[in-house]
Amino acid sequence: MPYQVRAKTACDAVGYDRDRFNEDVASGAYPCAPPTDQGRPRIFEEPDLIALYVHAYLRRMGVGADLSGSIACRVGDQARQLVNNGKELAGDVVIGWDHVGSSFCGIGADVSSTLDRTNNGYGGTFSPMVVSMRFALANVLTVTKQRVEELIAPKGED
Repeated sequence: MPYQVRAKTACDAVGYDRDRFNEDVASGAYPCAPPTDQGRPRIFEEPDLIALYVHAYLRRMGVGADLSGSIACRVGDQARQLVNNGKELAGDVVIGWDHVGSSFCGIGADVSSTLDRTNNGYGGTFSPMVVSMRFALANVLTVTKQRVEELIAPKGED
């Protein structure tokens, strides 16, 4: 069974205000939020948590909702592809920008090395990245899951 948490817990675990998350989803700025039906909770799996973590972090750094959502959703899509192909969520999440502001997102064990090349892992080309941000994927998952466990653990009596 995949790792699953509800939206409120996911938002709290990554430090993102639930109302702001709902605004981003409703405005279309965060189109990769897990689907839900009226009256049913939104359920996040590991790739969704990674994307939400990246989105929350970028928003705290002042990146606008549309750009942050676009980047985070690309990261989440790549994480989901790894999971669907039976590969481990390991390595780094790297977000890079070239000299004109175009962004590159990559996830995996060797993604950091692609920043200095002009060929990406998908057979396309891009300008060399001049600015990058790296997330240690194992640490993102560890910290997020620890926070989830703290949030859902039964509360003891005082």
